[in-house]
Amino acid sequence: MNQIDLDGLWRVGRANKTQRLAPSDPLFEDDDWGELSLAAALSRRGAEPHEPMVARRSFAWPESGDGRFFLACDRSIGTADVWFDGRYCGETDPSFPSQVFEVSNALKQSAQHLVAIEFPAPAPGASTSADAPAHGLAPVTIFRTGTVRVARLKALCTEASPEVAVFTVYAELDAERPCRVDVRTSLAPESVPGTSPHEQALHDPPVPTTEHVFTRSVSAGANRLRWNVVIEQPDLWWPFQLGEQPLFAFRVEVTDDSSRSRPSDARTLHTGIRHIAYNNGLLSVNGERLFIKALDTKVFDKPDDPYARSFNAVKGSGVNVIYEANEIRRPEFYEAADQAGVLVLQSVPAALESRDANIRSSRIARQSVEALGHHPSVALWVRQSSADERWWSRLASVRRVIRDADPSRPLITAPEEWAFGANTDSGFAAFVAKCSRRTRLVAFRASPGSEHVYIDRLRQLKYRPLGGFIASSTTPEDLLESCAPVRFVFAAESADASNAAITVHLVSDLPRAITGGLIRAVAIQGDEKSEWSWEGEAVADSVTLIGTMPVTTVAWKEVSIEVTLDSEEFSTHQTVDLVLE
Repeated sequence: MNQIDLDGLWRVGRANKTQRLAPSDPLFEDDDWGELSLAAALSRRGAEPHEPMVARRSFAWPESGDGRFFLACDRSIGTADVWFDGRYCGETDPSFPSQVFEVSNALKQSAQHLVAIEFPAPAPGASTSADAPAHGLAPVTIFRTGTVRVARLKALCTEASPEVAVFTVYAELDAERPCRVDVRTSLAPESVPGTSPHEQALHDPPVPTTEHVFTRSVSAGANRLRWNVVIEQPDLWWPFQLGEQPLFAFRVEVTDDSSRSRPSDARTLHTGIRHIAYNNGLLSVNGERLFIKALDTKVFDKPDDPYARSFNAVKGSGVNVIYEANEIRRPEFYEAADQAGVLVLQSVPAALESRDANIRSSRIARQSVEALGHHPSVALWVRQSSADERWWSRLASVRRVIRDADPSRPLITAPEEWAFGANTDSGFAAFVAKCSRRTRLVAFRASPGSEHVYIDRLRQLKYRPLGGFIASSTTPEDLLESCAPVRFVFAAESADASNAAITVHLVSDLPRAITGGLIRAVAIQGDEKSEWSWEGEAVADSVTLIGTMPVTTVAWKEVSIEVTLDSEEFSTHQTVDLVLE
């Protein structure tokens, strides 16, 4: 037996001041306590906010044998004190993905064991909802390794092209004694996506496309290693607009000199091969520019909504980037983004209110890179600004930590947020003037119902000079038309007192040109109908001026326009109502 998941029901009760340490004792009587899952227990913490809560779980490990034993706590249990067989292990911190405590000596002494977790009383007004683990994952796990454990592992794709890719690997090996170890790194295609486990079993096991083996001498305790893995002619990972999303299992196995027949420990990361650049405010993936059309992560704050389904809704709307401005999410979030081909702009968490803010924030930054660095969907690290600027000026070391810990992706400052009113000219002229000087990525809030108007105007500034936008407090359904890969954008300007000109642009996010296209436009004003047509080519991933439609403003101040694009490769239809000033 190598692992036990302590999911299911736990004994849960309150710890008063006179019995505070007693519940961690294996002999403590908990027969009158209720049985709950840890997630359910955490959700009830606010019922008696002045008393800590304790959860206890007994289990049997039938045979100890050789090896080392560890207790791992998922971040979903939040801040808590952990005991094993009455011995204090340490405190968990929800800022980090998980905490691991060694329990080898205690576990080898008997077959019956007890894990006790004490949750502190929540602060007044604090939320008591639990960050529940994904379905099928246990919040507490006991696992066994050999003499040498892979305590930490980070794999960064530092170079990627159709010819060659390079992963830089950082590992910390925790050895029980000095010994010689073989470190084997392999990269193999993941199982066929979109198939059931039974269907996957019908396929041959994935054959590693790359293997890298070396031998080292390690001392007792922590040993930090770094090496490069080179992949010839790799299958590149692309955002969904630009291509496919091949994923790989990146596995590191360590075998010590006491047992060459089986690994002492192994870790597997799920990754993709791609190169990210951010130059002059423009994002590129594998050398191809990408105009950022982003939503914030409020779209994912829906109970019982799987991440995969939410990402499919995002893709269907034409949005290609998600902006996470608050926290490091659960691993399943980033795995779903990898599979969907949706990029993530990830903020750098910081313990700004902590007394040792610099030290603690630097540690959080390092562990954030370790937790997310292998995900191809994580495109940029974002440094928060505005209200936190006074703190970040003190945390210059955090910026250095991010840049040193992750050379594979840039660190940028959070985009300035703009608020646009119902009047489409309100504040937009000032934004355009500023944008022409230095603003390349903008976050905006718009009056309800006017989001699509501003997105059209922002997309018209694509690359000249805008690099993208982030729409706040908006759902994918609201952007279904305005973020489509191909969209017509109209602008009406008065020519004189009785005439106006409507300029038509075609915004294309397609990686290829639209050739041999025929565009037909119909303008309807009252009972009058005017028609235009154009033929030609729309440039790939760009904004193309189609033409101008002259209309009269004497009798009507409104015009309804229907426009159709037909080509061998692409077709679309769009209707818009304009008000002529």
